[in-house]
Amino acid sequence: GPVLTGALAAVMLAIVVALPLEDGLQRSNWEELMARVGRPERGRAVAVLRGFENHRVAGYYLPGGGGSPDQPTVPVTELVVVGDPDTAPEALTNPPAPGFQLVESHRVGDLALARYRSPAPVELPRNGLYGVTDLIVARGR
Repeated sequence: GPVLTGALAAVMLAIVVALPLEDGLQRSNWEELMARVGRPERGRAVAVLRGFENHRVAGYYLPGGGGSPDQPTVPVTELVVVGDPDTAPEALTNPPAPGFQLVESHRVGDLALARYRSPAPVELPRNGLYGVTDLIVARGR
């Protein structure tokens, strides 16, 4: 009994000590990333890479809150792509549609952000942009 308890305590202590030292075990910093996105305004949308997994957390940390658009397409003059850059690296370097230009690129830990702007509104799909994104737009909290 005491030997098993001591061994279990040693394992738990090792986990507690190793956890903050191992980068791969740390949470992604969505709060800082979404603060950099800024409060969505009319004509701005956020494309969340791996939307199925990350849509809610990105919407939660979006200043003012965010959620799925009500329509199947959204007129957008500014699109901010956020998420894991390994999911779809092309989403962070290639404009989503003709007319868009990359105006900002930034990393926050293991997450990335790319901001695109277009002089005129472009209709973008609510789901599936770049094959792996879901759009979110401003929602009041």
